[in-house]
Amino acid sequence: IERNREYMLMLGVLDAAEAVPSRSRPSAKAARKRREPQEPTRRSGRVAGAPPELDGSTLDEDEEDEDEDEEERERQVKRRRTIDSDVLADTQAWLQRSRDALLALGGGSGKAPTGADEWRAEAERRWGDKVPSMEDYESYVRSRLPTPPPPSDLQLLQEFYSADIWRLCVACSLMSRVSSHDVKSRTIAAFFARYPTPSAALDADPEELKAILHPLGLFPNRAKSLAAISQRFLEMPRFDLGLTPELKVFGFGSFGVDSYSIFCRGRLDLNPSDATLKSFVAWQKRRRAKAEQPQT
Repeated sequence: IERNREYMLMLGVLDAAEAVPSRSRPSAKAARKRREPQEPTRRSGRVAGAPPELDGSTLDEDEEDEDEDEEERERQVKRRRTIDSDVLADTQAWLQRSRDALLALGGGSGKAPTGADEWRAEAERRWGDKVPSMEDYESYVRSRLPTPPPPSDLQLLQEFYSADIWRLCVACSLMSRVSSHDVKSRTIAAFFARYPTPSAALDADPEELKAILHPLGLFPNRAKSLAAISQRFLEMPRFDLGLTPELKVFGFGSFGVDSYSIFCRGRLDLNPSDATLKSFVAWQKRRRAKAEQPQT
């Protein structure tokens, strides 16, 4: 979310999206009623060959205390679920608003470009000063504007970068073969903080880039992949990504291409091999089926 906020600031559309309201989660440990120690009302006669001596008392009081503890635990779980649900709803709503703001042409003005010079300025505003000369800048820009599906409950990392195709592709390149979500999230965020556009990425100092990407490993291949996708993204008259020779980019296999197709082009008719992508497609299909059900 913070990276989206910084990106909106760069594009001049920060005011168009509101920040997610902060919510504090209550302490997981609720105050429990303290019980004063009491003299035992019965004792065990665990002496070899001797039966236990009982005084006729019961464990009703202890059982009542245990019931109260269990009820309190259930209340805590319900509170946490309610708070988590509210935070998720707020995040989804903000993410949708931020996408709308980032995809709006003309930045903060809200006015779409009208001529070749304005369309070129729009391209450079989004992707930097290495945008090459093109015959049709409008087609150049529009082919690079994604149509992402609605935010899901899964909150996959790709969802937070799907408003910009280059960023989504970079995120997929960097998250490949990394299991730790925290490592992926932090490293990708650090990369975009330093290199916000493909133009900036192509000017990256190799040693500085290596230091940023160090937690991910496989630096030579990742650096080559980043350069390849950044160069291709800037140079193609109409951007597209695939597995056929004319659309293939180094470092992008089925995971990267499927992520691009799903998160940037809204392709929910795919059957991806990756488990997380399968889950996302299934979630979107359930959401769509539910929305299409007739209201009773």
